[in-house]
Amino acid sequence: MNTSNSVIDLSSVLLINTKYRVMETTKIPLSKQFIIGKEVLLLSINNKTASVRHGGNKHEVPVRALINVVGYTCKGVAHKNADGFVVVSKNKLGLEVGTAYLNPVAVSDTTFTVEVDGKRITVPLDIVCSLVKNVKAESNVGVKKIKNNTQLSDSAIETTAELMAPSDNRQDIERLPAVVQKLLPNTNLSVLRAHLRQSDGVYADYEGNLFNTIEEADKSNTKIRHKLLQDKLMVLVNKRIENEFEQVRNKDEQE
Repeated sequence: MNTSNSVIDLSSVLLINTKYRVMETTKIPLSKQFIIGKEVLLLSINNKTASVRHGGNKHEVPVRALINVVGYTCKGVAHKNADGFVVVSKNKLGLEVGTAYLNPVAVSDTTFTVEVDGKRITVPLDIVCSLVKNVKAESNVGVKKIKNNTQLSDSAIETTAELMAPSDNRQDIERLPAVVQKLLPNTNLSVLRAHLRQSDGVYADYEGNLFNTIEEADKSNTKIRHKLLQDKLMVLVNKRIENEFEQVRNKDEQE
């Protein structure tokens, strides 16, 4: 069981009359899967089912399909193996749907427990979904694969590596200044960062396209960087092919 400090994350709490994007889950029946990836308006929540509006029509989807806990995925794993839990059902305890409890200190067959600021909170398992922490792929794995498959030079790989790997100037700050920590000792930087990434606003990607959240703009920028990588690789590959043809021609002339 995780021994680090527990965290209660409220940034994923669902709010009525708010728009959410429907995420893929096995709980969505085949007849409703057309709505996956669509933006819907949350109308109400009944137990573990959410009533939403899309395209002028009302639909019902699993509550868990609307909840996005940044850095985690809601999965049907054994409770003892979960990295956290998120409330996915209306309940008599007054716990808001979408509240995430990360790094539990204890899990039984029917409940889990978190400890925050020295206080232990126990929640029944029948109103939550297990959360599993997302694992980031190593940024240089894909670059090594490119090198093995295309036999590009080391310099060519280094040229494209920056397009794939996060640059230093795109990294979020990992710690707060001491004065801020002193004034706001209970501030959770990861939770605050996740909230800001999903807050409504107007943000532009590299090409000037506008988006409602920082997260959406970042996704667009990732696609742009990948396209730049593709274009760069095509130039390198075409150059390699031209060189091969040139070598063949030179060899034929010599013969």
